[in-house]
Amino acid sequence: MERYKAEVLDVEGAPECMRISGFMHGITHPGLIKRLYERIPRFMDEMYRMTTSFLQGEVAAFSHGQRKASSSWKQLEGGGNKPNFKKGFKNKQSPDRKPDGFSLLTKMPKEIFALEKGKFKAPPPMITPAEKSDPNKYCEFHSDTRHSTDECM
Repeated sequence: MERYKAEVLDVEGAPECMRISGFMHGITHPGLIKRLYERIPRFMDEMYRMTTSFLQGEVAAFSHGQRKASSSWKQLEGGGNKPNFKKGFKNKQSPDRKPDGFSLLTKMPKEIFALEKGKFKAPPPMITPAEKSDPNKYCEFHSDTRHSTDECM
């Protein structure tokens, strides 16, 4: 959210509804998506407040769950023996992943689509005017000439 706040300042002339829509389409947490779509914010400040309160609730719930899990774990172990995390602890993150948890893209969208063709659901109808067609471009996903597969959003 903080990164989005900083980036959106660089976008001049975008209406508030577009900025809100951009944020809502970029988030991936199902609970937050549901919360924002239950009552779509009309202003950026409102969206930030809703997101912040949701995240604070998630952190509180996680902390409560950790305390609960921790106490029940100690009971199962028969006392307050602390685990030795230094012994045998390894970072299980694969070497080809970035620290933020995302894999690096090594293929173009056209190549990905060709490999995963049957796994995509049919797209919604195109909303770009047909006059924008370009005979030099073709999107295999949309079966249309308004953009190329690599430009597809």
